[in-house]
Amino acid sequence: MLACSNCGAENRADTEHCLECGITLKTGESATDPWAGRLIAQRFKLVRKLGDGGMGEVYEAIQHPIGR
Repeated sequence: MLACSNCGAENRADTEHCLECGITLKTGESATDPWAGRLIAQRFKLVRKLGDGGMGEVYEAIQHPIGR
């Protein structure tokens, strides 16, 4: 079982996303980035970090539920 780092819910080891909050569970590459997989404003899921600089970080995101 894997405990979700966002909400603490227990999930099966082969589950990619938390069944309670939807965050991507910390495995592999996403384990190094605390923001990857998070849901922002109930509709934008952060996929991966594209870059960073003096003013912040830029992430690729998917807008749910339309998937763009």
